[in-house]
Amino acid sequence: DMFHVFLHLHMLQLVLFFWLLYLASFLGFAGFWLLLSEPCNVGVHDFWEAFRFSIETQMNIGYGADDSFFNNCSEVAWVLPTQSLLGIVLDTFLLGMVFKRASRGSNRAKTIVFSDTAVLQVAGGCARLVFRVAEMSATPLLQARMEVYCVQHHEDEACPGGIRIEVATLSLEDLTADARTGVLFFGLPAQVSHRIDSSSPLAPPPPRGAVGLDPPHDPKPEAVRRHLRRSPYMEVVVLVSGTEDASASNVEARHSYTLDDIFWDRMFVPCVYVDRKGRHCVDFESLHDTVPASWGQVAEVDRRISSGLPRGELNNEPAFW
Repeated sequence: DMFHVFLHLHMLQLVLFFWLLYLASFLGFAGFWLLLSEPCNVGVHDFWEAFRFSIETQMNIGYGADDSFFNNCSEVAWVLPTQSLLGIVLDTFLLGMVFKRASRGSNRAKTIVFSDTAVLQVAGGCARLVFRVAEMSATPLLQARMEVYCVQHHEDEACPGGIRIEVATLSLEDLTADARTGVLFFGLPAQVSHRIDSSSPLAPPPPRGAVGLDPPHDPKPEAVRRHLRRSPYMEVVVLVSGTEDASASNVEARHSYTLDDIFWDRMFVPCVYVDRKGRHCVDFESLHDTVPASWGQVAEVDRRISSGLPRGELNNEPAFW
């Protein structure tokens, strides 16, 4: 519909459109007022006087007519309310556009921050894909939910171009969410984890002849690493949606991780601490920082960072591909 077409225009295009719309209205009714000037005693003598009179009528900024009753002319009884109502409609349309653009969810979605990189960690003999997401606004989203999808390319001669595109969902674990409703708690940054087991879209395919065997074995971390390294294309798409409380508008933030954004055998540094007053504080600069998993416990990470390790050395290792 036309409303949403105009709503998605660039702001400069929208301003130009309304400027031309108002100008066309002023010019059109200026012609009517010029025609009615003599019989209805409007008091305009040329087109530019009629143009200014048209602006005064539509914008309600005061009259300069010699006869405020227009010589009891019946034509004015139609032209005057028509232009006034048209001005109200244009003003309403303009204000509605400005309000919708100012309150739409894309602006609010900028306060949802995702870690720049994701990591593949090895825990319990199984690989896990881990990333972070946080809310920078003091007022978190209402009914926030998260969905994660994986887009992969597979070589398949039966498909056009020899590439088969697969889109699959990734199940999440250890997520700060209500197990019954799936609603996220965004009071603190959430560390999202996906376990790469035998049913994961990121797992390598089973060996030939092993299909149908029960139960399937979870892939070894090195097998996952080799499989993803040989993958022609893989992208993890993260969607966070919720409701903004002030305007009740729907908000959706998106982020994606490609193979170049995923690091092998690393861990995120702590980004939440408690100050002297007992308040939880979030260091958003540390939200993106990772260190080698060989550093071990959180205490060791804190010790190395506090010993003067430059921040630039935290993420100086390339992705494992």
